[in-house]
Amino acid sequence: MPYTYKCFTCGKSFEYRQHARSEHMFCSQKCYFESRKTGHELTCERCGKKFYRTTTRVKRGERFCSRTCYDADRNPKTITKICPICAKSFTVNASVANRYTVCSQKCRLSVAIRLACERCGKTFRGDKRYPRHYCSEKCRRPPVYKICKNCGINFRIQPGTTFRQFCSFVCYRRFHGETTPERLTREALVNLGTPFIQEAKMGRYSIDFLLTDKRVAIEIDGIYWHRDMVKDARKTRYLNNLGWHVLRITDLEISHIQDLGSFIINSLKCITRHQSPDINPSLF
Repeated sequence: MPYTYKCFTCGKSFEYRQHARSEHMFCSQKCYFESRKTGHELTCERCGKKFYRTTTRVKRGERFCSRTCYDADRNPKTITKICPICAKSFTVNASVANRYTVCSQKCRLSVAIRLACERCGKTFRGDKRYPRHYCSEKCRRPPVYKICKNCGINFRIQPGTTFRQFCSFVCYRRFHGETTPERLTREALVNLGTPFIQEAKMGRYSIDFLLTDKRVAIEIDGIYWHRDMVKDARKTRYLNNLGWHVLRITDLEISHIQDLGSFIINSLKCITRHQSPDINPSLF
């Protein structure tokens, strides 16, 4: 004989074949689980659907009924644009919509400016805002290499410093041979017939060229290495105190002078007005 009961959750009447052992009876499993819920009923902020969450999850700040609504809310707003090249519509994020005018790389390259590199002839993409003549930095400023006169290694130099002959200051100090500017100066002095002493010692200093008949010391200064003006001025002051005139010529000047002999003669006329007595041998 069936018994009639009233659902504890929904209040619906239903029949059950056995006598109830509890006063809380449910018409379905759904009503049973509904009665077991502990928490709050919320409304999804994305789709407006009602959903149930426990107190703990409510405290976490859950605001969506499902993962789909959560991901849809996190996705940024999009804007649909039309490609001016192929007339196709494409979607981009609203925050960066001003960066995109075409739909793809293919459409962007179809209207790109193509130029030929003036050095290697390679075709590269140009820019209307910044006129370019070379495809890369290597073509724009090609590297220049020289062999160190002291250690023999191949080192890279800047295009404007072709007069540099050593890879480092250590090699420059260790080199005991004759540099190219010194060789050119020696050949010019020989052609002039002026007596001189090369690599002469005066005190703790080494002088490149001493013109004994004019009492003039010629110093060949490398622009790259002679950067300490105080040290050079101290050496010049020492020579002046001994009665010697000092003529300093840079390696850059030697590389650009057409007639080095005439340049030396004109420079000597500016610093000497008459011949000086012979040099004292005790100074060496």
